[in-house]
Amino acid sequence: MFSPKSLAAATAAFALFSSSTADYNPAGKGNTAVYWGAGGSQKALTSYCYDQSIDIIPVAFINSFPAQANGLFGVGMASNTVNASPKYAGPGYAGNPPNPNNDEMWTDCSPIASALYECQQNTKTKFLLSLGGAVGNYNLNNASDGVYLANLLWGAFGPYNAAWVASGGIRPFDVSSTKTIEFDGFDFDIETQPTDNQAGYIAAINQLRILFAEHNKATGCNKQYLITGAPQCPLPDAQMSDMINGAQFDIVWPQFYNNPSCSARNWVTNPGKSGFNFNQWQTSLATGASKDAQLYIGLLGGPQGTSATYSTDYLNPTEAKSLIGAYAGQSKFGGVMLWDA
Repeated sequence: MFSPKSLAAATAAFALFSSSTADYNPAGKGNTAVYWGAGGSQKALTSYCYDQSIDIIPVAFINSFPAQANGLFGVGMASNTVNASPKYAGPGYAGNPPNPNNDEMWTDCSPIASALYECQQNTKTKFLLSLGGAVGNYNLNNASDGVYLANLLWGAFGPYNAAWVASGGIRPFDVSSTKTIEFDGFDFDIETQPTDNQAGYIAAINQLRILFAEHNKATGCNKQYLITGAPQCPLPDAQMSDMINGAQFDIVWPQFYNNPSCSARNWVTNPGKSGFNFNQWQTSLATGASKDAQLYIGLLGGPQGTSATYSTDYLNPTEAKSLIGAYAGQSKFGGVMLWDA
């Protein structure tokens, strides 16, 4: 995925699922996920969460991790999501003293905080916090890095925990201590080469799963928190395939664009001879930790959603409808992901 985006022409594609009512169905085949956050010309978040054809919104991106961001993290979001403001002072990381030059996280995120709070109070849209992206300074060096990141994300963006806040933990997207934001899970869009055979990401996901279960047990709730992933479509994906096989994902939505050999455009242009590899992805998910994951078709929401080189990967609504109709009966098909809003 490419970070700087224009406003995508995605709304026509939403109508492909007439049964969609902004109520994610984990067993359904009509779910629509739309990325929001990185687009330079995107509309306000509330323009999308009230759209009854959108079920999941991954908010993109956390694109700097503790080892690179002085023990905290950084966001790669458009200017209308956060305000230029002082940054949180990081605590340092892994024995290294604090280095203010590496602080990344803004202290004033009121634009996105207010929009998220309104959306969560008034709609059933699921919100995921997306990690990574094509542009960023992020890496996990080992499993310990992954566990640290998971605990940090859960404290900062999971259910409000007074003890976490009292100990100095940050909650950058809360409106106040009584108007808090809890994400419904985490999305992994890892596009930089891991240096540890993806062990850190596997550890992060496993730790998040532990935290989900502990919270549900402590509260008596049975909330389903989601782990989703956006690999490139070529198989295996050098950045994510080991992670998907080694840790439990609920949804995998490969990016069937920007890679000509397996793109959705290839399916439209070369019917019957295409390299579009949804079926191969389905087979690859049949074993391993993510064997129960649903598989979405990842499409561009508009030609502006990528570089000029790949702008023809955008499918118009008629083309998209044909593609979706051809694969909606597959056992693992769960819906469509669109990059981006």
